[in-house]
Amino acid sequence: MKKYYFSLAFLVGLLIICMTAKIKLFHVSNVPERILSNVPKRILYMDSPEGRLGNKMFQLAASISMAKEFDFDLFIDKRLAHMLHGFKPVESMLYGVGFPRIDTKHWITLDETKSPYKFNPYILNSVEKQLDVKLQGYFQSWKYFENITSTIRDLFTLSDEFKAAAYTIMENITTNYTKSVTFVGIHVRRGDTVSRYQYRAGARTPNVSYLLKSMDYYKSKYSHVHFIMCSDDPNWCHTKLTI
Repeated sequence: MKKYYFSLAFLVGLLIICMTAKIKLFHVSNVPERILSNVPKRILYMDSPEGRLGNKMFQLAASISMAKEFDFDLFIDKRLAHMLHGFKPVESMLYGVGFPRIDTKHWITLDETKSPYKFNPYILNSVEKQLDVKLQGYFQSWKYFENITSTIRDLFTLSDEFKAAAYTIMENITTNYTKSVTFVGIHVRRGDTVSRYQYRAGARTPNVSYLLKSMDYYKSKYSHVHFIMCSDDPNWCHTKLTI
């Protein structure tokens, strides 16, 4: 039984933080002709100053769902747009619209960070009633986008560039195998999520027992199983998940 360990660094290599004095918005739409200056609808603006790729995926999924359900025109800022350029379908939806400034001081701001790691129905109820809305937070619940689940799955399809990189890694791993094997990927996120602060906020990570039972399940289901582990704490995985 073999296991492979990779740093999360290569998974988040597409993260590009581009900070300038000006704000560049990206219109999320299949109709590129509709830009901010002549949009007749209400505007939903997803502000995303913090967070990494996983956070950005939740933010985009939630904002697309709200815009569709409540008939808003959706705009996201450049930091969110740039981080999602590794997904081919998402790239086709983003149309850059540059403005020196966008004044959202008088908009209604709905801040999800006051209740992280769980669904807050107040956010959806409030969005529906407002004219123009700025969203802040991470929206880490599937309930924010359960009405467009299939759309979200289609959107988060990796671009050819990242697929090629992944295939290359897998080819290097499988070079020495002469018989058919089943690869099972295990993602172990630890880092700040195991801190006391994050725990009090509601963050939870799978324990060792859960991971080992999951591995046993696949070993019982397939005759030749090899696990590929991806984690920001490979030493922990090597120590705790040795089988």
